[in-house]
Amino acid sequence: MIAGLLIGIGAIMPGVSGGVIAVILGVYDKIIFSLNDFKKDKKKNFMFLFKISIGVLFGIIISSNILVYFFNKYFVEMSYLFIGLILGTIPMFINDYNKKCSNKFNYYLLVIVMLLSIFFSYYIKNNLVSTSNNILLLFISGFLFSVGKIIPGISSSVLLNLIGKYNMFLMVLSNPVEYIINNTFEFIIIFIGFIVGTIITFKLISYLLKKYYSNTYSVILGFVIGSLITLYPNTINFSAILIMLIGIVLSLGIPLIKR
Repeated sequence: MIAGLLIGIGAIMPGVSGGVIAVILGVYDKIIFSLNDFKKDKKKNFMFLFKISIGVLFGIIISSNILVYFFNKYFVEMSYLFIGLILGTIPMFINDYNKKCSNKFNYYLLVIVMLLSIFFSYYIKNNLVSTSNNILLLFISGFLFSVGKIIPGISSSVLLNLIGKYNMFLMVLSNPVEYIINNTFEFIIIFIGFIVGTIITFKLISYLLKKYYSNTYSVILGFVIGSLITLYPNTINFSAILIMLIGIVLSLGIPLIKR
């Protein structure tokens, strides 16, 4: 359950991937295999996934309430904290890859994806961020939220920032019962997007990791680095750099939880 709690917190924090935390804690593969081979040992797989799910749920609710407060009070500082957190996960991501694969990263693919990610992140940040809640955007929000839960290295909060829906999700997750009661139709659309995204992404990532492990991780890493621009609050000072360094140190300390 502790692993699930940390994954849930990572799922909410911008720049931090719940998938990466699952990898670092050594439960990512087990989650994938439990879902993929659920019928082989239903009782065992159900109990494992249930404990993880409860932990994730509590992690999301607890962290979303805290983040709503701090983002309203200290937006710039929080942005730099999360930039530091994502920078700190990169060495861990690479280390996990090197343990599982003897092939080197496809650096050409990594750089291409990184540059494309920077371009699209900058373009979306300055042109496409929307505060509207039309059906398509709500569906895409749920879809992107699921992507960050399954693919290690991709943060759903970063993806939601790209379309201007991160703050909305914070409000939803900080008080889900109230949101469902007051915005039932919107929640249904988000939930449908989440379910569709989960099914498609799970099948896709399972296939890609089996067939193109090196290229898949290269794409993920390129995306993670390139998407940092979405978190930049357009200002910098000494305290911001200090906070970013604190985020890096905190993120680098995550593997110690396994010991």
